[in-house]
Amino acid sequence: MLVLVSYFLRKEKLRKVRSEKNEIKSISKLKETNRIEIMKKQQKLLKSSLLHLEFINKFETYLESKNTDHFSLDFLMELDQIKSDIQVKTMQTAEKLNQEYALAM
Repeated sequence: MLVLVSYFLRKEKLRKVRSEKNEIKSISKLKETNRIEIMKKQQKLLKSSLLHLEFINKFETYLESKNTDHFSLDFLMELDQIKSDIQVKTMQTAEKLNQEYALAM
C-alpha cells in the first residue's frame, strides 16, 4: 500500500512539473509574440516618422523657393517645432529597434 501511495505521489509530482514546464513555455512564447508585435509597430512608427520628415523637408525646400514673407512667423516656428519633435521621435524609435535587434541576436 505504501508503495502504491508513493507511486501516485511521484506520478502527481511529475504531472505538476510537466504542467509547470508547459506553462513556462506558453508564457515564453507569448512574450516572444508580444515582442515581435511591438517591433512591428515600432517599424511602422519609424517608417511613418521618416515619411513625415521627408514631407517636411520637401515643404521647406518649397518654402525656400518662395518669398517667406507670405508666411507668418508663427507658422514657420510651428513647422520647425513639428520637425524637431518628429526628429526626436524618429531617433527614439530607431534606438528602441536597435536595442530589440541586438537582444534578438
